[in-house]
Amino acid sequence: MKINFVIPTPGNTGGLQVIYKYAEEFQKKGHDVRIYYPLKLYLLDYSLNKFRQIMFVIYRTLVNIFHFCICHNEKKYNSKIIMKYVPVINDFFMPNADYIIATAWPTAYDVAKLSDKKGKKYYFIQDFEVWDDKKRGMQSYRLPLRHIVIAKWISDILDEKIGIKERVIINNGIDLDEYYNDNKNVNYNMPLHFLMLYHKLPKKGVKYGLKVFDKVLEKYPGSTLTMFGIKKEESLPKYVHFVENPTKSEIRKLYCEADVYIYPSLIEGWGLTVVEAMAAKCAVIGTNTGCMLDIGKDGENTLLSEPGDIDGMFDNIEKVIQNRNLLKKISFAGYETACTLSWEKSVEKFLDILQNY
Repeated sequence: MKINFVIPTPGNTGGLQVIYKYAEEFQKKGHDVRIYYPLKLYLLDYSLNKFRQIMFVIYRTLVNIFHFCICHNEKKYNSKIIMKYVPVINDFFMPNADYIIATAWPTAYDVAKLSDKKGKKYYFIQDFEVWDDKKRGMQSYRLPLRHIVIAKWISDILDEKIGIKERVIINNGIDLDEYYNDNKNVNYNMPLHFLMLYHKLPKKGVKYGLKVFDKVLEKYPGSTLTMFGIKKEESLPKYVHFVENPTKSEIRKLYCEADVYIYPSLIEGWGLTVVEAMAAKCAVIGTNTGCMLDIGKDGENTLLSEPGDIDGMFDNIEKVIQNRNLLKKISFAGYETACTLSWEKSVEKFLDILQNY
């Protein structure tokens, strides 16, 4: 089968990593896979005034054109998946295929306009994307595309707010060869070591996670916190040990060294790091959002509070500080949950849906 994905722009976000993973796995199974993105940048930041919007689009488009000329219109992700610039996503520049998959609301509009020769049209939905432009984001889900979503909560909200009942759910997988912990030592005596992702998007809830840890540190002063992310911000508290732009193996080591992974997101499509932490037998304490709505079982494989509930999350953390047997239970139950999320199963389901839905 010839399968084309359309992404807004290259990058290393969690959502893009999922797309790259599917493309790579499809190719391993003998399918012809390409990832396309336009030279002309999609405007995603509508908080800018009109002049700054125009200047931003012009600047980023010129950067894309420069890379287009240098890279000769083609590069590879992990030396496996071909990613190609095209000037714009339309019938003239897009090749014919069996299937074409939009991956964000701006791409959905372009894919919907393509002729049927460009492939059977799908919309791969990893979040309820309405924060950049609510009206256009909402309308994108009404376009004549077949919907594939990654979590039940997204499926439910499409039904509730858009009235869309035809969609299928495929949970993201986890690569247990990359995220594992063969020698888990439960911390029964020392102060606990915590780990948290840093991200500048407010919806990731980092400021709430830090407020929770402030309360932990005040009552349990030996506690420590490591954070990881693309780039360290100077505004972070001095007690934070920050690991900048770590590799996958370095991230796995961070999970293995931590006792508790703090997941403070306010809204999350899935939450890749949550499952990665579980796979490495790091106890997850977090909010009832994203993948936790699908796989989280409060008191069994995680401890959950509502998004933004600082006191609720602190109370949950205090439970494992005071009860290390509970810490052990959550760590190993989380691992068992992660083991049920196989990329092989997700890939097979995705391919089956393309052919039969």
